[in-house]
Amino acid sequence: MNDFLTTITKTTAISPKARRQALLPLASHTELARAVNLLAHSKDISLRRAIVRAFADLSSDQNCRKILLHQFSLRPQLAELLYRDDDAKLRKNFFELLGRLDADLYADLLIRAYQEEKIEFVKPSILLALGNAKQNKDAQAFLQSIPSAFDPSDKHQLAQSHALCKARDSLMPRAFISLPDKPMSKPTEVIFFCPNARVTLDELQSIGLDAKTYSAKDGLCIAHSVKNFYSLYHARTFYEAGILLYESDSLRHAIKGMNKSVVCRNVLNLYQRTDLCYRIDVTGRTITQKERLEAYEQIHQALLDTPLHNSPSSYDFELRISCIGKTFIACLIPGSQNDTRFSYRKQAISASMHPAVAASCCRVIAHYAKKEDSVLDCFCGAGTFLLERARYPHRDLFGSDISASAIKVAKNNASCAKIKAEFFVKNAITPFSRKYDEVIGNLPFGLRVSNHIANQKLYADFFKNLQLTLKPNGHAFLFTNEKKLMQETILPNFCLKGKINFAAGGLFPSLYILQISNPKSN
Repeated sequence: MNDFLTTITKTTAISPKARRQALLPLASHTELARAVNLLAHSKDISLRRAIVRAFADLSSDQNCRKILLHQFSLRPQLAELLYRDDDAKLRKNFFELLGRLDADLYADLLIRAYQEEKIEFVKPSILLALGNAKQNKDAQAFLQSIPSAFDPSDKHQLAQSHALCKARDSLMPRAFISLPDKPMSKPTEVIFFCPNARVTLDELQSIGLDAKTYSAKDGLCIAHSVKNFYSLYHARTFYEAGILLYESDSLRHAIKGMNKSVVCRNVLNLYQRTDLCYRIDVTGRTITQKERLEAYEQIHQALLDTPLHNSPSSYDFELRISCIGKTFIACLIPGSQNDTRFSYRKQAISASMHPAVAASCCRVIAHYAKKEDSVLDCFCGAGTFLLERARYPHRDLFGSDISASAIKVAKNNASCAKIKAEFFVKNAITPFSRKYDEVIGNLPFGLRVSNHIANQKLYADFFKNLQLTLKPNGHAFLFTNEKKLMQETILPNFCLKGKINFAAGGLFPSLYILQISNPKSN
């Protein structure tokens, strides 16, 4: 069994996100085609289940989705065979896959599948898949024709009820309701979810907020007596912000704290209306799926006789309970449409840096930035790091990447941001035509780009070239999760001035601050 299929079989028990990250670097056209062929002919039900589950996770990647659609088009009989497969778990995952691949194309099959399916726990996947068929009139009509009289005491019936509601809402998107850009009637406390709490705290205090760290380890800050929520988006170094509704040392109490009085009062204070839609989320590594489902249902029931509507696919705000250490915090988080801080980033690429992480790194870099600095990002990708760096003093900006398609994306993003920068295709390990005062970079660290073995040579070659690229006493700001490799690769003529840790996508990469003291000449 090859590496791709071996990884598929070894990652069945981990989260979909972790499984996708493990499989993406191996998911070539050849390997996906081989797995589709194996799915069509293998008699090993465990392997076939694992392949379908892996395909469902990988189909969120545009390139994988195109390859899988092509492979299924070459075997039109395969979809028919799988939807009638004897294994209910395989069917469940297969319907999820069809919804992600092309729900409009497979709508007729999905409708037939729902009408013929005998196993109740499979049906929610079919309904959710149909909710992605946004251009198919038959799918929309079928979803509307399904009676809503499900038995709430039956967990599978209840799951179908929620799936049907979500699918219908997905096909009937609501008009966006924005946050009012004016003071709330009652000042409130706001929690910030951050890449680095101390960096965000510094920024919040700099714009006049009464803020402190809530949990530095977990990347949380809190601001007191916030009067205008919309104005918080002037800060750039946080992922999300939400009104703090309740704190408790137990999930049960946090759920009870999310009652209709508390929620409606805060929604009215924030939006000045309550005829809005919401979704529910419960996060935390120690929270089981059963606890999540019970929490969803209890909060949903608590808000039934209010003007608020539970609509996971099309919502104005999120009600979230987060487990932070031994504390559970309940928050009201406005929909992401309100957050236009990074609207310049029209496109991203694999392993793109999150804009809030880039903004946080650049706030650290700002302490070193000078208006005469010439800045190079030699792993620029989509340009996010460089475009956030543009907000601080500099003379000129340059971005390079080995990928021509990445450079095209970076140029488009720079144009949308109305930032002047020069981008060019080049690898980072051969000499540049000039020297720079500052080099920044989000180095490959082996999840979606490269791998550890390849990085060992890349980092060594890069540092040899970096000492030729920086001007005397120039600075390098390098972001990576390959911490041990970075520490081992830094050359003696570089002084490590600092290392700042961040939380990004379940990882904890660091920004290394280096200064060259005596760069070698050619």
